[in-house]
Amino acid sequence: MNSSRPSAVQRLVAVCAVAVLAVGLGACGGDDDDDDTADSPPETTTEDTSASDTSDTAAQAADADAYVGLEEAAAGEAADAAGVPWRVIERDGEPLAATQDYNAERVNFVVEDGVVVSVTNG
Repeated sequence: MNSSRPSAVQRLVAVCAVAVLAVGLGACGGDDDDDDTADSPPETTTEDTSASDTSDTAAQAADADAYVGLEEAAAGEAADAAGVPWRVIERDGEPLAATQDYNAERVNFVVEDGVVVSVTNG
């Protein structure tokens, strides 16, 4: 037997190693396609829609609108001062990484040219 040729076991190990690396790297790779959010269905939540929840939601929406028009730093400071968790989910048309957990108390800012233009709860 020629010792320079790999055995069947060595070839099998090499093929398995390449397959594992390919799958691992594929899972780590990101998709730089900017229109991913357009293909995603809107997030839905299951909540009790009793009258008290409806009034709470309306109050939250009114409070959230108070941040619109503020500079990003000022909006963040105002939210911090009010004890409201906040994050920027979009800046100058670019979606930013954000967890998909729903937090009714958190406000999400959309910022353009350093100014908050839209706010949602969640």
